[in-house]
Amino acid sequence: LAGQMELMVVQVLAVHQELGSGFQIASHDLEIRGAGNLLGSEQSGHASQVGLEMYTDLLSEAIAELRGQAIELRKVDTEIKLNVSALLPESYIDNEGSRLQFYKSLFTAERAEDLGAIEDEMKDRFGSPPEEARRLFMVARIKLLLSWLGASQISRNNTAGWFEIRFGNLNERQIDRLVKEAASKPKRYRLSPDYKLYVYWDKENTGSHMENIADTDILTALLKTLEPLTAGLEPS
Repeated sequence: LAGQMELMVVQVLAVHQELGSGFQIASHDLEIRGAGNLLGSEQSGHASQVGLEMYTDLLSEAIAELRGQAIELRKVDTEIKLNVSALLPESYIDNEGSRLQFYKSLFTAERAEDLGAIEDEMKDRFGSPPEEARRLFMVARIKLLLSWLGASQISRNNTAGWFEIRFGNLNERQIDRLVKEAASKPKRYRLSPDYKLYVYWDKENTGSHMENIADTDILTALLKTLEPLTAGLEPS
């Protein structure tokens, strides 16, 4: 029986080689292994916990890895809850349409060089940005890094002196990076069993509280701790 199933899997993979075949492959997987066990009460493994859509994504990733293909990271729209003053003030860009366009460009950028190009354009058109605008670019950079890491949300706890990062669906590369960095720097990162990552504020000469620390310093410290986590995860 196991040999027959293996042969059927090979046949399905041989037929479905083109882009966009993930759903067809997943459908055949249901036929081969049985939808009752996958979705019913007997299922105690991955599919019942992650859902059919996520299961399909994971199956497609596994197939791509077996074929030696690059795995595309899922784009995540990270929610930023840092309570900092970061904006494009009217005194800097008085045209509302232009401000909105820059906001959209900043927070839909997918690569670091995109942010650099946006900043150059802004400087060319409006001159050197004020502090609030520079912080906005830092927030956009943080959002970009966290999206590569698969983070769904980041928030800050002033009293405890840490940032909490929550995650959506993570692939193997993202999980490996989180686990390795948390293990190598236990004073900076703590990873909970449910994959919440706590990034600790650098307490040297400041104490554990963040209430009285300047927003720019908060964002600078956060970027410094996020960059090692995301090295090599930037999409090609």
